[in-house]
Amino acid sequence: MNAKPEFVPPEKGALKERGVVWIITLDKIREPGDPTTVGVAGPHQATPEETKRAAKYGRVFRMLDDDGIVYYHGRILTLEEAGSELDFVPLDEFGRPDSGCTEIQYKDAEGHWETL
Repeated sequence: MNAKPEFVPPEKGALKERGVVWIITLDKIREPGDPTTVGVAGPHQATPEETKRAAKYGRVFRMLDDDGIVYYHGRILTLEEAGSELDFVPLDEFGRPDSGCTEIQYKDAEGHWETL
């Protein structure tokens, strides 16, 4: 069971500096043999401890192109409530510049994907 440990405010890293840390957990567009983006994390201030915590406890997101094709899945931790501007950071920092993703979705309380 992955019980979420009590939150301790960060002393350094991306959560302290930017209020967000994210990690890519599934790359659906790379062909076998091509380099994968699984494990890519941000922002650049993210510490290894933060990315591990995000991968384990973060909210699930996915990024899609303008045809609705899912490119990536990932997880995110933020210091703000769900639905804030920080939820766009993975799209702005990675999905759009890397692959032209235009949409980011998060799972709602019922497990359905919701576009921001």
